[in-house]
Amino acid sequence: MKSKAWVILPHTIRKGDNGIEVENEILPLVMCCDCIHYNAEKKWCQHMEVANDGKWFCADGERRDG
Repeated sequence: MKSKAWVILPHTIRKGDNGIEVENEILPLVMCCDCIHYNAEKKWCQHMEVANDGKWFCADGERRDG
């Protein structure tokens, strides 16, 4: 069973004279082998432009359905 991994991206938002507010965007990390952008036959990720064994995390990862 694969564990789920997440990335938290903090964003600061200026709130006029009241200072700033921090909002967190929480996104799932997708391993290359589970990503729609990964070519398993060529062992190639088009976003990273590098060959890998599929055990990396894709910066622009989108999980394949199923």
